[in-house]
Amino acid sequence: MGLNKNGWSLKEMVIFSSILFAFLLIAIFNIMRMYQGLYSENKSNSSNSQNNSEVNYSYKEIENFVLEAGFDYYNLYYNSEPKVKISISKMKRQGLIKSSMLKPSSEQKECDGYVLFDEGTAKAFIDCQKYKTNGFEE
Repeated sequence: MGLNKNGWSLKEMVIFSSILFAFLLIAIFNIMRMYQGLYSENKSNSSNSQNNSEVNYSYKEIENFVLEAGFDYYNLYYNSEPKVKISISKMKRQGLIKSSMLKPSSEQKECDGYVLFDEGTAKAFIDCQKYKTNGFEE
């Protein structure tokens, strides 16, 4: 493949272009295969997490979820009343908290409880199988 004064011949250009084209096809094929592998891995991970949709929380996390939902409920339905007790069942009916957010990692059942607003302070109280917030009133 010698070059003359005029540059490459048509024959040399076709050979060189076909070699580049072959490498390009191989690269595209490998990239597509890599992305399909990542996609199928992601899909299997998300389907596994959906099959195991029970996400379990600690008692402190559940108290925080209940407290946040209690604030939302209070802001929707009460006008700065000094003393209000809002049960989890009321918050669940309004869609402010989900049942899946009330299941501790060490228990089979979800927790019950309430949020108590008293003179500008709020505290969440939960009652679970193996845990009860100090000061919980039945």
